Amino acid sequence: MHRSGTSAVARLVNLLGVPLSVPDDVTSRPALGNASGHWESAALRNFNDGLLRELGGDVLGPPELGPGWAQAVDPAVFERAQETFRSVYSTPVWVWKDPRNCITLPFWREVLAARPVCIVVHRNPLDVAASLKHRSEIAQALGLALWDRYTRDLLRNLSGLPVLVGPYDDLVDDPLQWCTELSSFLTANGIFLGPFPDEAVLRFVDAGLRSFRASPGAFDSDPLISVPLRDIHKLLADLQGPHESLPTPELPEPVGWMPALLAERRERAVAERRAEALRNRLTTPPPAKKIARRQAAQADELRRQARKAEVLEARLAQLHASRSFRYGRPLRVFAARARRLRTRR
Repeated sequence: MHRSGTSAVARLVNLLGVPLSVPDDVTSRPALGNASGHWESAALRNFNDGLLRELGGDVLGPPELGPGWAQAVDPAVFERAQETFRSVYSTPVWVWKDPRNCITLPFWREVLAARPVCIVVHRNPLDVAASLKHRSEIAQALGLALWDRYTRDLLRNLSGLPVLVGPYDDLVDDPLQWCTELSSFLTANGIFLGPFPDEAVLRFVDAGLRSFRASPGAFDSDPLISVPLRDIHKLLADLQGPHESLPTPELPEPVGWMPALLAERRERAVAERRAEALRNRLTTPPPAKKIARRQAAQADELRRQARKAEVLEARLAQLHASRSFRYGRPLRVFAARARRLRTRR
């Protein structure tokens, strides 16, 4: 889930010797709400955002997805995904961090035809909600609903895969021990690492960056922490450590207001996108190609009218030159004078 320490884990895997995406793509600079950098692929993050929109949601209102949804995605989207991935990852082994993959992992497994080795870092949902509120002004209820949805999808989508599960607080409190377990897990799964970089790890992990940590009793006393959410939080704690094949979880049904809140957030996102599209149509000048087509059509119409005028002018000249027109001219002049005289009377 967002705000759970995924950026820190991605950088630690990278410090252990696993490459990130190409330098021009990786977002490693300090950013709002993440002073140590995001350490993620900008191109793939944008692709995931677009995929979530095509599926009817967004990052803060994940779409409703049924079984086998990934196989039903347009083949053209698969091709774009493969091209995007190849453009930013050029090594056979890589680390890719994006919380959106909690939702979209089935799609990427189809795209990459790979069996990923996965690392899950989880955090107290109250801390996640507080961080989301501080960074993005997201209400606590929505933050908790998102934690619930992302974690449910994550656990389902990782079933049967090699997974290391660890809490964010342990990473901050003892980063060297966290990295020792991480290194052992990766090595056991055939990912060979460089020398253990103790000093680099300690320089990177700054306990002062952990801005929010709920009091020990807050989780049990907060009225928004439902029984199902508490059960999932406990499930994560019980799963701590390495798994050769993560077991399929038995998840409780979510409390009713959480899916309803996310559904409202999806409707709002759709309405916002439609409004933005209308604003763009009203304020954005037509594309150059459209203007060129319109000008070409107008030029064609002008040429047609000019040819029509030439034909009419030639016919009129023939009429003026005809005998009937010349001989009848005195009569027409006399008739015109007679009409003027009658009008005066």
